Amino acid sequence: MLLSVIIPCYNYDHNLENLCQNLVVEFSEFAEIILVNDGSTDSTKEICEKLKSDFTCIQVFHQKNKGPAAARQLGTNNASGNWIYYIDADDQIIRGVGKKIYKSLSNKPKEALLIAGFISVLSNGKEKVKLPKKNFQSRSAWVRAFLNKKISIVNGGVLLKKAVFNKIKWDHRFTIVEDKIFYAHCLANFDVKTLNFPLCKVVHHSESLRQSADKAVEEIPKFVNALFEEGKLPKDIYKLKNAFHAKRHLSASRVFFIGQNKKRGRQEFYKALKVSPISVLNKSYLKKFLISFVKK
Repeated sequence: MLLSVIIPCYNYDHNLENLCQNLVVEFSEFAEIILVNDGSTDSTKEICEKLKSDFTCIQVFHQKNKGPAAARQLGTNNASGNWIYYIDADDQIIRGVGKKIYKSLSNKPKEALLIAGFISVLSNGKEKVKLPKKNFQSRSAWVRAFLNKKISIVNGGVLLKKAVFNKIKWDHRFTIVEDKIFYAHCLANFDVKTLNFPLCKVVHHSESLRQSADKAVEEIPKFVNALFEEGKLPKDIYKLKNAFHAKRHLSASRVFFIGQNKKRGRQEFYKALKVSPISVLNKSYLKKFLISFVKK
């Protein structure tokens, strides 16, 4: 089997059937499609079973709710493809991309990671194409660019050799930032090739972003320690730890300020100040912090 397409599913009965029908059109000739129902409480389980009975290329696994990292790992453990492709249940595959992926994989690239582009769909409906504009010369440079947000990587924009998972596993402890840890460690350990075309559309929901920030802030220190775990990254990357840690708090503060939660926004700003004082001098973050004290 050339490719395994893996979709973690949690309460996505409204979108799952349409996504899978499009995936079958694009991939059924050279790939298997694996659905992992992550303890859904809606009709996702029944839809998964129906799709399995309708299409021979679809496999289904069920687990108690453990989060997307555990779901992706379960799908990967049961995958028979030489390559792995993840797509989230609320994303959309781009029509015609199956042929492009087949051609790319048939060329038997020596690199273990193929990083392509994606189309970002904002909450207002506007779309923006994001392609990997640069090819970095070292694994360290790739990790640095990723941590500094010079490149964007989403689950639906990457193809990985199955052999990657002999060394890298999804961290089940995290349910929101798990992909950041996973891809940073992949970039640190494997070579990359870029594909100059988008694979999927990623839909962003402004309200879910705020809810994610509210849930994630308490885990920021644990998340940073997991990402910068000793031996997981190139040695020169560890000096970025404090600045990266501070920026996570600053990003959270911005989300809270946008949501008019001034108290939480200031709390996160002060946490960033404590971790890395120089990081808070960023004009954008500092401006939002100062404006929060202006009475309206």
